[in-house]
Amino acid sequence: MVSKKALIVTTCALGLAATLMLAPARASAPSVDSGINGAIGVLVTDVRDRHIEGAKVWYQSDSSGAKSNTLITDRNGNVFFPDIKPGVYTVIASHDDVGEGKVLVKVMRYRKSQVKVVLGR
Repeated sequence: MVSKKALIVTTCALGLAATLMLAPARASAPSVDSGINGAIGVLVTDVRDRHIEGAKVWYQSDSSGAKSNTLITDRNGNVFFPDIKPGVYTVIASHDDVGEGKVLVKVMRYRKSQVKVVLGR
């Protein structure tokens, strides 16, 4: 015979398991929509406006000098940096065969700032 206490514990455990299974999944990284930060979308081209695949791209805070991780552009010359604190940043891109370029960008709350970096000027 099952005790009343064991039955209550089992019922609660099953209820918790069902709740967790039905709860919506949360993203592991914050997105622009979920916080007060902004984002930077970057397009890297050469002086003839051709999109550059394989360029290294990073940004640096103009106030603190802190540097981001480096991302590599996709086949369309794009990278995306999510969840960036509002402020002014320098976006730098470089490619061994094409050169380097940089541009200033202001990141605002809840906004994606889109910039184009032209290499080889």
